[in-house]
Amino acid sequence: MRIKTALSIFCCFVFGACGMNQAITIKAPFDESQAKIMLLPGSNQIKGSGLIRQVGGGVVTCAGSNVILMPVTNCAREWAKHVFGSDIEGYYSTGMYQSITFPGADLFLNTVRLTKCDAAGFFNFTDVADGSFYVITRINWTVQNESQGGSIMKSVTLSGGSKAEVTLSP
Repeated sequence: MRIKTALSIFCCFVFGACGMNQAITIKAPFDESQAKIMLLPGSNQIKGSGLIRQVGGGVVTCAGSNVILMPVTNCAREWAKHVFGSDIEGYYSTGMYQSITFPGADLFLNTVRLTKCDAAGFFNFTDVADGSFYVITRINWTVQNESQGGSIMKSVTLSGGSKAEVTLSP
């Protein structure tokens, strides 16, 4: 239940599901069975880190933040293009919320794997199936009561026991 609650809160900010500035409609249907197959255990691994360099030179990591592993489906590709401006990699600044609507949105947002960045800003997904995935995290901090930072996404393709290393940074 903790993971589902954390995922819901995380999705609110990463996916823009809590904002109301602009509504986006995803036309590609969500294929739940394809996504679930891609989330079955496999022989691949994704290790990585998340960080944003501030204007003043300081570095903020994803320490303690959730990291999502999302199967790349047609629906996910269309979603990524709307949210991040690309289906390869992208950055979504805090405060640029958009609401996203499409049939199956709840299933889409919950058919993912979730982990956390450790105290140094590193994460690890083991036993990942072959296929393409989005790795997504959110890095935020506050300056004079103003939230700064954003969400970062990068696509990764795995097969045959590969080990990918990903740095999530704008």
